[in-house]
Amino acid sequence: MDKNAFFQKYTINEDTFDKLGLSWDELLKIYEDYGARIPMYEENTRRLAETLNGERAIHSIKYRVKDREHLIEKIIRKSSLDPNFTVNFENYTKNVKDLIGLRALHLFKEDWINIHRFLASNWDFYTKPRANYKKGDQQSLLDMYADAGCELNEHRHGYRSIHYHLLIRQGREELVAEVQVRTLFEEAWSEIDHYFRYSVKHDSVQSEPYLGVLNNITSNADALASFINHMDAYNKLPDNGGAERRRHNVREIYKRVSRG
Repeated sequence: MDKNAFFQKYTINEDTFDKLGLSWDELLKIYEDYGARIPMYEENTRRLAETLNGERAIHSIKYRVKDREHLIEKIIRKSSLDPNFTVNFENYTKNVKDLIGLRALHLFKEDWINIHRFLASNWDFYTKPRANYKKGDQQSLLDMYADAGCELNEHRHGYRSIHYHLLIRQGREELVAEVQVRTLFEEAWSEIDHYFRYSVKHDSVQSEPYLGVLNNITSNADALASFINHMDAYNKLPDNGGAERRRHNVREIYKRVSRG
């Protein structure tokens, strides 16, 4: 891997790199070592995805193993943003926690708790799960995250997702896998937001207010989906007091989910 070509590709300033205290030779060692490990990471990622498919609350799964260049770019980028981020040849497999990355997508917000329980019953957590939420989200939802042992993180861009770091044991070695859990609507927004916010070809400042509007739309779509789901479940119950009582309860369900 040529240093100059790499810096040009990822718009890295060499003077800025030198100030980070990173060694290019050590980054090359990480690059080569990780390249030899990738087949093992890919096999463990496939097994993890197959196991996650056993949870009925999960609608679909996306997964990938980080490629070598993106690993090196991330180490440099995070080192420039976070002075407490320390990565070297000995610890990179643990300190870079998304070498294995999966997204578990679900239909309704209320499905999350079943996925959380599935993860907790099948794997040890390497770090405390982090629940990313938007300012103004329902307090009852935040309380549910906290009661389940999640660390709450108010995200400044309105990103919503629960992040887990699972310990995967491969013989005597422990791997870390990042699993992001969110709804299909949250996934759609985050993909569009990422496209405009992190692509060097786009001006995220100009896009910012519209991405906020789109975030509100997808949040309301999640609330409406939950309303329909609750209403469908309620309509399947025996009649407990007549049509008027049923309509009253449906209105109460709508009020509850529309606050999101």
